[in-house]
Amino acid sequence: MPWTAMLKQSATVYRATVTQQPTGEDIREWAALPATVGCLVQPAGGRWVQADRGIEKVATWRLFCTAGADIKEADRVNVGSEWYVVTLVNRYTTTKLDHLEVYLERGATTQFPTVTAPFRHSAVIDMRRQGRRL
Repeated sequence: MPWTAMLKQSATVYRATVTQQPTGEDIREWAALPATVGCLVQPAGGRWVQADRGIEKVATWRLFCTAGADIKEADRVNVGSEWYVVTLVNRYTTTKLDHLEVYLERGATTQFPTVTAPFRHSAVIDMRRQGRRL
């Protein structure tokens, strides 16, 4: 049986485009990519972080999919009714097991996109981009 037979879940990937308001504020508008991705999502751990509203539990998940999938860091992924933030994409290229291992996070106060409304990054993602430790 090929390893791709384990990819029984389906993910929709959302990517942001940034536009600037006349006031200078950046607004992210999210749109679903045209192709869904066959995948397998598994829990990978969790931790407590300081958020705007106090201490927040953030769960970490791993998504496995074929190497040709179009997933980038900072994308949002919807699998079933669950939303995730893509924090890291590892590409593995071997002869038979070419695949992506995508690290995802979700937390109690993490915001997720709607196609029509602007999205604000969570404090966790912003801190990572600035190279600060949690």
